[in-house]
Amino acid sequence: MFLEGYKRNWIHTEGYSFEDRMIDDLSKAMEQEGEEEEETETKPDPLHQLILHFSRTALTEKSKLDTDYLYMAYADIMAESCHIGEEDEGGEEVEEGAEDEMSFEVRQTELEKEMEKQRLLYQQSRLHNRETGSMVSSTLKLGISILNGGNVEVQQKMLEYLKDKKDVGFFLSVQALMQTCRQNKAEGLGMVSEEGTSEKVMSDDEFTCDLFRMLQLLCEGHNNDFQNYLRTQTGSTTTINIIICTVDYLLRLQIIDEPGKKNFSKAMIVAKQIFNSLTEYIQGPCTGNQQSLTHSRLWDAVVGFLHVFAHMMMKLAQ
Repeated sequence: MFLEGYKRNWIHTEGYSFEDRMIDDLSKAMEQEGEEEEETETKPDPLHQLILHFSRTALTEKSKLDTDYLYMAYADIMAESCHIGEEDEGGEEVEEGAEDEMSFEVRQTELEKEMEKQRLLYQQSRLHNRETGSMVSSTLKLGISILNGGNVEVQQKMLEYLKDKKDVGFFLSVQALMQTCRQNKAEGLGMVSEEGTSEKVMSDDEFTCDLFRMLQLLCEGHNNDFQNYLRTQTGSTTTINIIICTVDYLLRLQIIDEPGKKNFSKAMIVAKQIFNSLTEYIQGPCTGNQQSLTHSRLWDAVVGFLHVFAHMMMKLAQ
């Protein structure tokens, strides 16, 4: 009796068949299936992720991803400094009384931007002093792997991405990494005078080689476009001359004190990679990079190495 009443008052009053409704719920329309297939087929571009990740993390320590408060503070400041206010949709003319308010708000906004800029520079200076994280090293090795052999398609895709973004963050990161390596090299000179500290000198030699190896592979195969882009980032407000940065690091590398000669073999491995990178920068020939090297202190670095070699040969002859 209850079932009959339920069927009469509830089920029969519905304007559709429950069997049809069940079929509709369990099946999908062809259009929806096509859209979902397109969504599943669209995968993130690994090259895009590589450059973006390297640009964002090259200056940061990534060994503690769970609670890295310094990186969080840096990210928050960066987000606030890049915030753009929403435009007024009305588009109406502003009265004279409101102009004073707007001018005050503009001044206040400029002051806040300047404060955020100073805070950002402070956090950046702290980040520059941190050691290179494992994620940055892994990203470099990934870049070397996909560029190995002078993969023209990968080179072109990276170049197009950097040009489209017109953001020199990637090159600023590379410059900062070179500066960090130079600082580590300078701090390590003479450290082997104490027993048990020799492993600290040139401790980042593998990372340094990976960094310059990736720069070399970006120009592999006489890629003239990337060679010129390493020298001048056309269309960007700030340009970083990676050619000069490489020579600057080479100058630091050839400064080796008496105790540091125990680690001279490490320095030679890094120097070999740097000379390979410099060779790839100018091959083709790339006249712009050749002129840039001509006006750099490359010859001072070469003379410095020759002086070290001559000194070592003289020691061996005695």
